[in-house]
Amino acid sequence: MSSRNQSGRGDGLGPGTDQRIRRFIRVLLPALLVIGSLPLLNLAVFNAWAGGGPPSARPEWHARWSDIFLIAWGFCILFAGLFVYWLRPKTRMGESGVSGRRTNESQGA
Repeated sequence: MSSRNQSGRGDGLGPGTDQRIRRFIRVLLPALLVIGSLPLLNLAVFNAWAGGGPPSARPEWHARWSDIFLIAWGFCILFAGLFVYWLRPKTRMGESGVSGRRTNESQGA
């Protein structure tokens, strides 16, 4: 007998597959965002150097692009953190963690 998903169709993936997929996405997507944002950081550093380092015809152009690349890098890092937060494991009160436990001090004993 195959496992059934919520629509009633058998997908053959078994119980807990949703948890594994969420964990895989929770690790893969932020890692890709961080790794993919490294060229943006490289461009921001290069343009900051070119805008203030060697003589160039338009240093303000390099400074502006440095700001743009730095903002784009920041958004990638921000979205990576948000994906980790949004796809974190959900716990119910009382199952695991400190929030669900009662100690002798809180019970009044």
